[in-house]
Amino acid sequence: MKCQFTKQDGQQCEGNAIYDSQYCFSHNPDSRQAKNEAVLNGGLALKKIKFELEEVEIKSIQDITALLAKTINELRTNKIPPKIAVNIGYLSNIMITSLKEGEIEKRLEVIENAIKLHKSNE
Repeated sequence: MKCQFTKQDGQQCEGNAIYDSQYCFSHNPDSRQAKNEAVLNGGLALKKIKFELEEVEIKSIQDITALLAKTINELRTNKIPPKIAVNIGYLSNIMITSLKEGEIEKRLEVIENAIKLHKSNE
């Protein structure tokens, strides 16, 4: 059953009524205190937590491997939240791809220069 609450614009609430009530959780007068606590807890959960993570220099895949190992250990010991660990992992993957492409570009440039040199010596 749908919630029987009517909004200020005259539209009926689209939420599902909770068990043994004509209203959804948000509009049920009997659960107003619980709703206020849920809103408060939700607001607190959204606050950004600042972490003083040390700056790392990433120039190689080995640097990324070390960063990921450290991140995994910090996650396992609850020193950083999962969301931050996921972001580090995601960005590390992008960085690995970038580093690999950079290596390929350098190798290709060396090959192209060798071919040009060979052709000019013919």
